[in-house]
Amino acid sequence: MDTVGSPLLPAKPLPYPAPLDPQSREIILVGAVRGAVTSVSVTMFGQTATAAVHPLPATGGRQVGAYAVWLPRGDAESDGMNLADITAVVGRDAAGQIVAQLN
Repeated sequence: MDTVGSPLLPAKPLPYPAPLDPQSREIILVGAVRGAVTSVSVTMFGQTATAAVHPLPATGGRQVGAYAVWLPRGDAESDGMNLADITAVVGRDAAGQIVAQLN
């Protein structure tokens, strides 16, 4: 049975609480992927950052990974952003083809 699964971005990346520096103009966002996604681009406040996906240990032949991007933060929210501020998340395979996306 093939348990790798099709390429998937299960959710928008979330802000990571540390290092929490209220003076910082950037925020780190951390997300997960499934399948043959090797890089992810995240757009927030009109700026895009791209990160490599790092494989994570998984059982049963599953293929999962994680990525992190730094993007400018806003001033309105206590975390510097909310999920609606992320306007695009695009996953690409090793050939650079789009294999998953969220808007």
